[in-house]
Amino acid sequence: MNILKKISFTALLLPLLFFVLPAQAQISGELGGSILNQTQLGAGETEPPADPQALVIKIINVFLGLLGTVFVFLIIMSGYWFLTARGEQDKVQKAKDTLKRAILGLAIVLMAYSIVYFVSNALTDIVF
Repeated sequence: MNILKKISFTALLLPLLFFVLPAQAQISGELGGSILNQTQLGAGETEPPADPQALVIKIINVFLGLLGTVFVFLIIMSGYWFLTARGEQDKVQKAKDTLKRAILGLAIVLMAYSIVYFVSNALTDIVF
């Protein structure tokens, strides 16, 4: 039972490394000035967005990224619940339902992200 806890703990923490390491690599540039400048350099930007349209698109992208992370976490948790159900039908059904809903939610988030990307590119071409 102890080995199962170690494996599940590792499986839950391993994806976090993929989110943390790229952000640290981006900050390696020259950091000077205010906290806002440091944050923008860490995000790979050199100046704040000039128009409100770009700011709204960035906020939507961050929100969709957080939702995608939540649904990936739900997929991982439903897999964990499925593995630990030990044949109990109610737990297996709960895990299957959660997996179906999480995959559907992730698909909706990916479609929403592609729509935002398409519309933002179309608006950028029209405006500029």
